Amino acid sequence: MQAAGMAKGGSFQNALVYGEEGLLNPQAQTFDNEFVRHKILDFLGDMRLAGAPIVGKFTVRRGGHAFHTKFLAHLISENLLTEIEHEPVYEKSPMELALHWA
Repeated sequence: MQAAGMAKGGSFQNALVYGEEGLLNPQAQTFDNEFVRHKILDFLGDMRLAGAPIVGKFTVRRGGHAFHTKFLAHLISENLLTEIEHEPVYEKSPMELALHWA
């Protein structure tokens, strides 16, 4: 990835690297369930693009950033995020702005 100009700050010390044989640097793994924790963090971060807290129960299988943002775009476009218990953080959510300029 670095040869392609990506993961410029990534190294064997701060990223988990997988190869054909499995995890190449197990010493970098902090928790046994680190991959699950990372997926949860990804989902929560992506849902934050709504611009206000979303209260609900979610079950995600094989999620990823593209799926999460499509899901959030669907919720917004179908006007399914209507009850706001807190004041929005932004006048327009980051996702609404992204959809507007897409």
